[in-house]
Amino acid sequence: KQAKRSYGMMVATAQLGSILGPTFVNRYSNTLGIPTCYMVGASSMLTLQVTMWTYVKMFGVAEDKKEKEVVETKEEDPKK
Repeated sequence: KQAKRSYGMMVATAQLGSILGPTFVNRYSNTLGIPTCYMVGASSMLTLQVTMWTYVKMFGVAEDKKEKEVVETKEEDPKK
C-alpha cells in the first residue's frame, strides 16, 4: 500500500531529475568541463546511497522489526 502511495512522488522526482540533469550539463559543460559534470552526477548518486544507509541505520527496516517482534513473542510464550 505504501509503495502505491509513493509511486507518484517517485515518478515526479525521476522526471525532475531527467530534466535538471541535462539542463545542468548543457549550461555548465563549457565553463566547468565534462569531467566535472560527471563528478557532480556521481556525487549525487553517492550522496543518495549514504543517505539511504544512514536512514536504515537510524530507523531500521520494516521486515527486521516484524521478525524481532515474532522472536520476542516466541520467547515470552514458547507454546506459540
